[in-house]
Amino acid sequence: MRYIRVMIALAALALMSFSQPAEVRSFGSWTVSCNDRMRCVAMETAVPAGKGSLTRASMRITRDGAGGRTTVEIWPDHPVAKPVTISMGRAVVYRGRVRGDVVRLIGEDAERAAHAATSGPDRSFVIRTHDGGYVGKVALSGLEEAMRYMDQVQGRSAIG
Repeated sequence: MRYIRVMIALAALALMSFSQPAEVRSFGSWTVSCNDRMRCVAMETAVPAGKGSLTRASMRITRDGAGGRTTVEIWPDHPVAKPVTISMGRAVVYRGRVRGDVVRLIGEDAERAAHAATSGPDRSFVIRTHDGGYVGKVALSGLEEAMRYMDQVQGRSAIG
């Protein structure tokens, strides 16, 4: 299931809005593509390794141009009925429910999540239910460099 999601996401990166895509770049476990309208998408593309690997979650960051809206989407590999907390170390990024199969943060909430993901010493977002049950994690290795590349393409000030 995760493999299919990653392949669909990569196809979407390549076909973004039928615009001419810029060079697709990889940074650690992240892949970034920007089109000629300066819309950039960063997708976490790590694949769990081997039997017994921890349950994963996926994450995508979309930024619509230099002054446009930022959207962060995080989805666990399996349905979650209970409220969740997404955190990085002790910093809580989100508390609430998974709507459908995704947590979608838009605007300032998304900017805060992207900033948290690139500024802490921890290299993953961990998703747990409110009673402490482990749901999954998103690898953040390479995200800071991916966001810098998006900043460069879009002419934004560097994050951080």
